[in-house]
Amino acid sequence: MITVTKDGELMTNYVTINPVPADEVFGAFTDHEKQPAVMSLSEDNILYLVISDGAKVTRIDFGRSSGIVKGERKVLAFAVQQSLDGTLDICMAVDKPTSGCRFYLLHAIRPEGLLQPIPSNKIIDAVNFPIVAHIYMGNKSTAMSQSLPLVMVAFVRPDRITKTEELNFVEFKGKEAKLNGNWTVPADPERILAVELGTVSTGDGAFILYEGQSGKKHLLFQNFTGSVPFAVQPVCPEGAVGLTTFLDTQTQETTLIVAGDKITYFLPRDYLSPKGTGTVIDNLEHVPGLKDIHCSQSQEDLRLWYTTVDDALYYYTTTTSDLSEGVNIPLLPEGQGGRASGLLCAQARDDDGDLLVSSLLSVDQDANIYLLQQDSASKAWQRYPFWFSSEKNVKEVEGYMLRFQAVQNNDPEDPNNDDEGEMIVGSWLYVTCSGLVRCFINGKPATMSPAGDWYQTNVKGVLNILLQTEDATCHQFAVQRYRPVEIPGGKRQRNSERLIEDPLLDPSQKVVGRLKIIQTEDDLRALRRQDGTPLIGSGVPSGDVVRAAQAFQQLSERADEIHLDQKQKLAAYKVAVRELKGRATGGEIAPFGFFDDAWDWLTGAWNWVEDKVKDAIDWGVKLVGDVWKFVVKIGEEIFEIALTTITSIVKGIVWVFKKVGAFIKDVIEFLGFLFGWGDILDTTDSIVAGFNAALDHGKSVLETQQDTVHGWLEDLRDTLKEQLPILHDTDYTAVLKNQELAELLSGSSKLSDDDETKQSVVYNWSAYNFTYGGGTTSAILHDDSTSRTSTEDELLRLWDTVVDQIEAITDTVVKVAKEFVNFFKPGHFNVNKLINKVGTILIDELVDALKRLADIIFYALSTGISIAKDLGNKKIDIPIISWVWENIISRGRPLTLLNFCALLIAIPTTVLYKATTKSAPPKLSGRVTKDTFAQHVTGKGSASLSKDITNFALSASSGLELVSEEFSTLGLLADGTFEGLGLEGISAGFIDEFMNVFDSATLAFEAVGGFVEWPIIPDETSAEDTRAFDLAKFNKYSGWALEGAGMGSAVIVKVVAKARKAPRPIVKRWKATVGAAMSVPKLCLSLTNGIQDAEEGEKSDILIVNGFLKGGFTFGKQWGESVAAWNNQVENELMYVGLVVKQICAIALYGLKIVDFGVGIIE
Repeated sequence: MITVTKDGELMTNYVTINPVPADEVFGAFTDHEKQPAVMSLSEDNILYLVISDGAKVTRIDFGRSSGIVKGERKVLAFAVQQSLDGTLDICMAVDKPTSGCRFYLLHAIRPEGLLQPIPSNKIIDAVNFPIVAHIYMGNKSTAMSQSLPLVMVAFVRPDRITKTEELNFVEFKGKEAKLNGNWTVPADPERILAVELGTVSTGDGAFILYEGQSGKKHLLFQNFTGSVPFAVQPVCPEGAVGLTTFLDTQTQETTLIVAGDKITYFLPRDYLSPKGTGTVIDNLEHVPGLKDIHCSQSQEDLRLWYTTVDDALYYYTTTTSDLSEGVNIPLLPEGQGGRASGLLCAQARDDDGDLLVSSLLSVDQDANIYLLQQDSASKAWQRYPFWFSSEKNVKEVEGYMLRFQAVQNNDPEDPNNDDEGEMIVGSWLYVTCSGLVRCFINGKPATMSPAGDWYQTNVKGVLNILLQTEDATCHQFAVQRYRPVEIPGGKRQRNSERLIEDPLLDPSQKVVGRLKIIQTEDDLRALRRQDGTPLIGSGVPSGDVVRAAQAFQQLSERADEIHLDQKQKLAAYKVAVRELKGRATGGEIAPFGFFDDAWDWLTGAWNWVEDKVKDAIDWGVKLVGDVWKFVVKIGEEIFEIALTTITSIVKGIVWVFKKVGAFIKDVIEFLGFLFGWGDILDTTDSIVAGFNAALDHGKSVLETQQDTVHGWLEDLRDTLKEQLPILHDTDYTAVLKNQELAELLSGSSKLSDDDETKQSVVYNWSAYNFTYGGGTTSAILHDDSTSRTSTEDELLRLWDTVVDQIEAITDTVVKVAKEFVNFFKPGHFNVNKLINKVGTILIDELVDALKRLADIIFYALSTGISIAKDLGNKKIDIPIISWVWENIISRGRPLTLLNFCALLIAIPTTVLYKATTKSAPPKLSGRVTKDTFAQHVTGKGSASLSKDITNFALSASSGLELVSEEFSTLGLLADGTFEGLGLEGISAGFIDEFMNVFDSATLAFEAVGGFVEWPIIPDETSAEDTRAFDLAKFNKYSGWALEGAGMGSAVIVKVVAKARKAPRPIVKRWKATVGAAMSVPKLCLSLTNGIQDAEEGEKSDILIVNGFLKGGFTFGKQWGESVAAWNNQVENELMYVGLVVKQICAIALYGLKIVDFGVGIIE
């Protein structure tokens, strides 16, 4: 059975984006990805375009990329108009060396076509226009696919037009544009206030609002293209200040709307008659004086935007067929709505209805564009930064981060387990959301909405979703269906789509759960920030604090009602899914509407009410009729917002916090998750201290062992053969049955606390931010060493002596690869069957292989310590990680490779330690040295320090597994081997830089592993003579030596790859072969240790069971990785299966290590 684990946190995240300057003029439209796009004209006359471009948002010099602007030419003016069919018409005025300018119309361009030079057959131009200062464009008719737009040009700025000669209509004939000629108005104008264009059955023309010499305002329709040009002056509404138009989709004629003391619309019969007075739409009862109006249209849906004299912004939602039926709602307060551009578009939904999406681009206090967006389902506005992609510029984003992971049931005894053929790696999840939200999904910009869509998971089967909102808006999400990825060249799976039995993620449950501790005024005043300061200032009136505590309880109760209702619906849904046996086939639809649409359009007022929070004179949660509402009185106006959705309830919670003086960061601190960066820095420094101490101690141990490696390997051969019958005869299944195996492997539908930690957003945060925060596109290791050392020369000499033998060793391990890998396909895991595949012949072959490689591996291990320490001090730049380190965590310390690797491990380590013990990890920096570490691992250390090292290492072991696994998987994907699954490799231009970082970090992780995993071997010999060990000590020593060989292998890869510039597939296969050869002895030693621990009876049964499982899964992970790397040795399908097995085993491993910490921690 496929399940999906889910987690969400309200937290501060970081993204690499650039703000978009508003420039002198900007215009918005909807691009081919249904996202807002912007054209803007800068002060230096460059026409920029910000638009979706595949997996990024790009900003380009459109004038030049389109092929219009050449040499030193500049864009003087532009306008962009989007037709109802989505195509664009773009007008540009470009200067020329002589007087005047050239005028261009780029006609009927699809948005995606803007990323390429514009074809000549799409361009209409004029060579000799006067200098154009402004361009007006109007709706063209959709009756004909090639109908041309309506265009008028001004030769002075719009706010300076006083004469009709300063305005001229543009006609298009064939491939040529020309000016229509002079025209006049009946009254001599003092100034022209507004211009709009329109089409009617008699021809095309312009609507002109002007002020005469007497101060009286006039409204004019001037027809330019009819058989006989004419002008009509209908009655101008009182107080007229602005015009806007839209195209009636039924009549294909323009409707004019005039903003004044009231909002009035004119149909053609009105504006073509001198007696036409129009019809009032909106009396503007609660809207102060207007200064402008514009509209957004999507077929019959219409939204009018009102700008007031105080630069506040209101909107009116209606339809073209019934303009007087609408809702008027305030959006932006005074001073924020002066420059805005609105968009409206529709998306199809599964229920055959349309999701209407309204976007408003406005300008913030820094003169950058920001985006407000609303959908017709949630009806709530959300604020986003408007941006284009960056590799270096980091911005904080305060909102939700979500994590969905497709999980296979690995319990062989579960009758529902039929997933062995599933490809979780790169699988697809169908996700819907209670409202539209812009986000990053696995690092790529995307949108989720009630319309639903399929999203591809990453190599772990995970969707990491970072919401771009800046206002903590909360939605609910449903992962409805799963679909495995198709293996290129593999058999196509029939009926592969599955319904997910437990699809819902509601992040508000955490928020509301944390809110319930607040019952009284004292509870609120007792809240403290991390720095110890009170959340509620002493100046906040007692009445507000009491009201806030009451509101929090009432809001919690409303959320509980919605959660209970959903729980009941979900129970019915689960029954339906089980009846279908999870198969989403034959058009069957499970009977459950995941989210209810908000019915109250006043939900859109939350943005205004929140901005006006200080002006609220009365507020609270009240029952109005039979509906609970959040009621706010601001001035003389009362807002009653229905609390019928989770989105609206959480908006109310945030509003109350702001009312008592809190900021969004405070809301995150109390209702979300806030990293304790001070504790994380201490943990990072502890890992660095352990790294250095372990390497220094290891160097002294290795110096005494260099000549005994071959003898030790013979001892290892004998020991393994002697223990093999015992390993074959042990009944591991009987031991494992004492535990809930399915829960340990994360296959259960109900997660344990340990599983919740493993699948949580915050535990996986550091790995996410390396992979998707610039690590695979922009990471730079400043390694300025150019000449090779004598150590590196010796390693290269030894490499030349063994390189030919590696292929033979590869042949040995490849021949058993398929059998070993198949044991880890879902439902096949069986330790007894696995170990019985290991015989004496295979042990002889693998020990012989290790002996052939021993000289280079153990030379690399002993000499690589200095290489590892030297690399650890190199500075590294990784956009988000470096920014967080330098600006938040360390306050100025440079980020070295060692600090970087330690930080990635420290974050999940600290999260786990705090979740388990409610305290930070012990501080080891300054306490763990070469000498104290040597005392600890030989059983001679102080009790207090040894306890702290043990607890710290247990916790860090899981974090190390998580982070090193992330790197190892990236190493497999880097050369593009798995692009057929939709899993991206590293770009060709960056792969050398990335692999330098990857190889160096891998070496550092191996070295940290030496500290974290170093066994305690109490003995007077201090491991100088392995023959003096009993079996238990020999096994532990041998296990440590084989782990150390992994570090030696990493050193070789680092040196050889850099010096010989070896192709990545070759280096990858070398490491895979060595790892596979070492894995069999490791497995045998691990199981032997477990058997002995069980016989001694001193170790917890859970830890013994986990030991068996870890041994098996470590083996499986290595073989999965090796098979995935042998892309020249195994068939495609087995290679992909290897990648799946690697992920299954890795996830199980760090989950088991979390359990180890919880059980094995020393109190």
